[in-house]
Amino acid sequence: MAASPGFQEVLSPLGIEDGVAQCLFAADGRYVGMLNVSTRRPRCAPDPARAVVTLLTEALAAAVDPCAGLPPEEIAAADPAADARHSDARRPGGLSPRELQVLAELTAGRTNREIAERLYITPRTVGTHVEHILAKLDLPNRAAAAARAAAWGIGPSR
Repeated sequence: MAASPGFQEVLSPLGIEDGVAQCLFAADGRYVGMLNVSTRRPRCAPDPARAVVTLLTEALAAAVDPCAGLPPEEIAAADPAADARHSDARRPGGLSPRELQVLAELTAGRTNREIAERLYITPRTVGTHVEHILAKLDLPNRAAAAARAAAWGIGPSR
């Protein structure tokens, strides 16, 4: 984060020291925005801001989705590329938004328990997501999944 020009030129001069960032995806996989929660002091564990952002991600995405409530035909009429957005094909590997979050955490070499703590789900649920990721991407193990994610430019949000 500290190497980011946006952080160096905008946030740091404002006294921002830390924060949480979360991509927002509509239910059909369309990227609809980014939520950033910034703090003027370093975070300490446990992180209530991360918990709130994680728990509200789907609701926040729905709130800012300019196409929320529109039938697929109207979305397609407004955006010719929208047809693919209503299938799993638009998301990398056909992964769900939550599977993409778990995949991003795998790139940091985290265990199921560590991922569970970061995403506020159970380790068993993480294991299920990892199984689905490996099956969907036809990969043999977590390391291969992490390598694929890195090749796609997917990584954990701080």
